[in-house]
Amino acid sequence: MFCAAGSRPPNYHTERVTRALVRWRQVRAWVNESDIPETLRATPGVQDVQFSFCPGEGWLAARYIFDDLDDLRASFEAEAFTSAEAKVTAHPLYDASREPHIFKGFFLPEV
Repeated sequence: MFCAAGSRPPNYHTERVTRALVRWRQVRAWVNESDIPETLRATPGVQDVQFSFCPGEGWLAARYIFDDLDDLRASFEAEAFTSAEAKVTAHPLYDASREPHIFKGFFLPEV
């Protein structure tokens, strides 16, 4: 198949979406089958944990809300969090060439 310079083949977007959906299903199944969500939610001081996945970029995100600043600080060395990190980084789809993004902020419940 020939394409104009700088253009993409007609099925480019379909293939890309298909790959993204396959990856999304794989990651979603893995997170649901793992003990990570329950373990993190059972950690003292954790109010809430939510997981998100961006199939286009391949990022798996976990958003935590802690009871207070001391609980946030304690999470850095809590067994549940170190265990979850080890499981994620050991997964075959984990891309060690990319640097994880860590955002530490304060939840604004009034907004």
